[in-house]
Amino acid sequence: MTRGRVDDGMGRAREKPSDRPDEARELARIQRENVRHADRDLREHPEVAASLHTTADDLREGYHAALMRDPTLKFGRYVLATRLSLNLGVSHPNVKRKEILIGLAEGKSIGRTLRNLGLGREEAREAQRRAEREIKESLRRS
Repeated sequence: MTRGRVDDGMGRAREKPSDRPDEARELARIQRENVRHADRDLREHPEVAASLHTTADDLREGYHAALMRDPTLKFGRYVLATRLSLNLGVSHPNVKRKEILIGLAEGKSIGRTLRNLGLGREEAREAQRRAEREIKESLRRS
């Protein structure tokens, strides 16, 4: 008898959630923590959503959807990806929030992701600095 997937399929189906591997529980914990921090940030800084031309609820929903793909995504990175897509979308139509988030989920930096999307090294660096500066300004206003 082989000890392949077929042999222990029903046993795995009967496992309790508390019997899941530690890695899955840890990712779920990180995801819950990130959601909690995002909610707090949106309450404390309501101008962030307005500066991104959206509502806090829409920003929250988009972040929750992004967390399904990448449970370790921090809210600040999501906001940065959103700001970058707004700033660069006209001149670089392939720079979209989704594409930036995919790059981050693959473990790439913002700069590397922007370069992969067609920006030059210096252009990517300047775009990131500008977006970070705009986010800081919106945080000061709230």
